[in-house]
Amino acid sequence: MATEKLTKTVVEVLSAPTRGKAFLWDKTVAGFGVYVTSKGARVYIVQYRMGGRGSPTRRYTIGRHGSPWTVDKARDRARELLYEVAQGIDPQLKEQAQRTATVADEALRFKNYVETFDKLHLQAKNLRSAREVRRYLDKNALPTFSDRPINTITRQEIVKLMDGLTERSKGAANHTFTSLSAMFNFALRRGDIEKSPLMGLSKPHKYPRGQRFLTDWELLRAWEAAHDLGFPEGMAIQMLILTGQRCKEVCQAVWEEMDLHDNLWTLPAGRVKNKRTHLVPITEYMRAFFDQHWPITSRSGPLFVAPRGKALNSFSEMKRRFDAAVARRIDLAAAASPDIPRRNMAHFKFHDLRRSLASGFRRIGTPLEHTEGVLNHVSGTRSDLVETYQIYDLAPEKQRALANWHRHIRSLIESPEAFPGGKELPRLPNPPRIRK
Repeated sequence: MATEKLTKTVVEVLSAPTRGKAFLWDKTVAGFGVYVTSKGARVYIVQYRMGGRGSPTRRYTIGRHGSPWTVDKARDRARELLYEVAQGIDPQLKEQAQRTATVADEALRFKNYVETFDKLHLQAKNLRSAREVRRYLDKNALPTFSDRPINTITRQEIVKLMDGLTERSKGAANHTFTSLSAMFNFALRRGDIEKSPLMGLSKPHKYPRGQRFLTDWELLRAWEAAHDLGFPEGMAIQMLILTGQRCKEVCQAVWEEMDLHDNLWTLPAGRVKNKRTHLVPITEYMRAFFDQHWPITSRSGPLFVAPRGKALNSFSEMKRRFDAAVARRIDLAAAASPDIPRRNMAHFKFHDLRRSLASGFRRIGTPLEHTEGVLNHVSGTRSDLVETYQIYDLAPEKQRALANWHRHIRSLIESPEAFPGGKELPRLPNPPRIRK
């Protein structure tokens, strides 16, 4: 084995072999050496044994001759590595562990982990909230935690983020907290983190449970305003009033879900909140509603098609136009009865139309169990097997409950007080957007 004190000149004049590698070992530091390849590349190495004499030799590459590896720097590095060997540390295994840790850190960076969470959880489970969860993570959390590994984010940093979001919007703070909680719980289940920084924290803000429902007078104004909006938005709102189903469930309904032979609207598990197939009876009034607005020849695909050919999904814009139409009907009702004190209408959401059906059901004597059946409120105590065989539970009762409700709605819209100012009114211009 050729040995010589390695210097810059010695290394650079080392002859290249015709093939393979030619080695030269340093006399100053045992185990330190250099090899030259057949193409003239000169590389510093250190050779060592783990376990003493008789153990296999191993070689660790320090680096190629040239900047930054001079002979002196490479020799100093060899001394450091041989010291580690003496301490029982294998430089190769140490480097491999560092590379593995680097790869793991890269995967755990917040911006990368959001992608993992989106792909393996939100999209894989086809969650209805996927787009909203991703939007809140990208908009509100990503700017703060972009390159940070998620296992280094602290509770204090989460609290600071929530405080900052609260100054802008309590709703944004709550939604971002929920989205972060879902992602960190996902990471916890996978073993990517040992504990969640949200552990022990709760949503920044609590809101009183919704209690708003529309009175008959308000329902009448809502029905009239929906009529004024016309197809498709107005008809979607009227169907919300008639069925009490959730806004997306109605606005994204397709004709393939409608069985007009057996008078059943079947909402598949993937389109409902509790992920259980739900049947909504179609009453005679509902059939008449369909016949009025949908010719038989156009009954395929989405019921409510937006101007660009897609199902309705811009609910905030739809609500702005609806509110303007409701306000006009209220003004007309006040003008039609100047001797009666003006009645105004408190703010309400589309979901309050669902609550209005529940309240109306109770007022006209519908049992609570039948109301819950129509609303698809299912007890968590029922097993999946029971649910499979009891899809048709309460079908006749739900049919009667909805038929009674539709008679009530019909009595309202056929009353003398209905449609003040006339049934057909000029179309309202779109109200200006209010920027927050």
